[in-house]
Amino acid sequence: MKGQLLKQRYRIINELVGTGGMGQTYVAEDTQQPDNPTCVVKHLKPANEDPNFLITVKRLFKSEAEILEQLGKHDQIPQLRDYFEEDQEFYLVQEFIDGQPLSAELPLGKRWLESEVVSLLKNMLEILEFIHSQGVIHRDIKPDNIIRREKDGKLVLIDFGVVKQMRMQQATGVGQISMTVGIGTPGYMPIEQSKGKPRPSSDIYSLGMVAIQALTGLLPSQLREDEDGELIWRDQAEVKEELASVVTKMTRYHFKDRYQSASEVISDLKKLKESANAKESGYLPTRVIEEGGYKPTQVVETESDKPISRNKFLKWGVLGGGGAIGAVVLNKLLLTSSSTSTPIPTPNPTSNTFSFDVITVDSYGNQINQENKSAKYQTLDLGNGVELELVSIPGGEFLMGSPNSELGRYKHQEQQHRVTVPGFWLGKYPVTQAQWGAIMGNNPYTYPNNPYSFLGEKRPVQSVSWNDCVEFCQKLSQKLGKDISLPSEAQWEYACKAGTTTPFHFGETITTDLANYNSEYFRFANEPVVQSRRETTEVGIFPPNAFGLYDMHGNIQEWCLDQYHESYDGAPTDGSAWIDDANNHLLRRVLRGGSWNNLPRDCRSARRDSDLHGISFFGFRLVLRVGDS
Repeated sequence: MKGQLLKQRYRIINELVGTGGMGQTYVAEDTQQPDNPTCVVKHLKPANEDPNFLITVKRLFKSEAEILEQLGKHDQIPQLRDYFEEDQEFYLVQEFIDGQPLSAELPLGKRWLESEVVSLLKNMLEILEFIHSQGVIHRDIKPDNIIRREKDGKLVLIDFGVVKQMRMQQATGVGQISMTVGIGTPGYMPIEQSKGKPRPSSDIYSLGMVAIQALTGLLPSQLREDEDGELIWRDQAEVKEELASVVTKMTRYHFKDRYQSASEVISDLKKLKESANAKESGYLPTRVIEEGGYKPTQVVETESDKPISRNKFLKWGVLGGGGAIGAVVLNKLLLTSSSTSTPIPTPNPTSNTFSFDVITVDSYGNQINQENKSAKYQTLDLGNGVELELVSIPGGEFLMGSPNSELGRYKHQEQQHRVTVPGFWLGKYPVTQAQWGAIMGNNPYTYPNNPYSFLGEKRPVQSVSWNDCVEFCQKLSQKLGKDISLPSEAQWEYACKAGTTTPFHFGETITTDLANYNSEYFRFANEPVVQSRRETTEVGIFPPNAFGLYDMHGNIQEWCLDQYHESYDGAPTDGSAWIDDANNHLLRRVLRGGSWNNLPRDCRSARRDSDLHGISFFGFRLVLRVGDS
């Protein structure tokens, strides 16, 4: 196709976007204009050669071209220069927009100023107001389809037209055409559009998703939803309530709850007051980190069911050093709601104890406390010189879940509730590749088509499913004559928190000196954004928690015994696994702890995740009942 001359006028330079099937898009030059200006040629190849079908396609093509010609009268929509038929194939020629897509201005982790997002919305809403007045719904608004024009910096909305629409259609009878699937891009496309029923508020939803991406630095696929399908995003952005309310209304799950027109959104945006003290979001300057001297203050826990915004949280300050030791109550002590409840007693050192230092940091990742502790442990002989250490976890009572004030929480999945946990033994580290091989006789990292190759005897075993882990526990139990299993979700969180009430057992945040996680794109609090390791690390190289457990945050996600439930409604309060025999359709099992490629918010102590029990991308650690020690 390169070099081909269409209509004896448009010479193809190269293929811009290869779509295959019914159409391609090319960059071409107009040889009949001075200086041979660049243009875009969209080429439609009807898939059905039935004469009646072609008549219908031709009629639709002409109608759509006329619409594009009308839309091109707007300064921020590409002009239609020509349209024609050649050899029963159809061509549109549009203005070439010299500039860069908005996606280039939205790298992962980059958050825009609130004022910049308001400007984006106002510019794009004016375009939407125009196209909707022409009876047109764009149906694919996303950063790649918004170009910042080089010559004047204006935003231009691209990718309208017949090629996109007709590529998604098929003949259903003689001369008949019907929509078969929803046009759009997952993540930016609302539910009604995915069902082939777009409306003007669908475009408003898509633009709202672009705004959320700009405010949070996250892709739509990285956002969570609540049980009603509503997006959870405010805790990931520094945004005033007024703008947050507008964007939230733009992106409501059901179209009837959204703005019904672009003019409605424009009207509400005009009511917003410009922030006089808006500051740059995104990476925290190194200078601030180096200054140090930050003295955290006590946070007052709110009972509001609404997540606290990052701005509001930082105005209050963060928990002090005492906040890292909290709501575990050992034996029969009463549970207290104070963030500085009775500290965990340290067992007297004996021949089967080990000592370690517990680190506490503030929201900047600066160390504010270091305390020496010790814990009981025992060693299991797996054979061939391979051993596995278990740490004694004292029984107690704690608040499972996260408080309403915690950054990054998922309120419908992390409701706080009181749980009493009997004592047990838990793996000091995640199960390693050497330990797995000693019992199972293989290493999953050597399986065919394994996407990971983080080999190392002291690295955690990773590519194992929940079913694989259960089999491992059964074999080890038979070998040693002990009751070994995966931990319950309650046991895991109780052991991870080890008496803390902060998001991480280290305190208000984590850093790459404390854990192995994705640190490149998004900070949890005020810690530095630095390059990630991008692979697993050997177990035990980071500081432990107050129980003497290592790698509870990051490195490898760990399977728990429980079936996954969306909320804690009806969950056991005795520390046992939540196995609902009446609901065997619940095939998802709980995952905890986050991994080397998870963002910090997904490595929190209370963070819940899940996957199908047969999926092989995770790791685990062992639990042993006290009676079997």
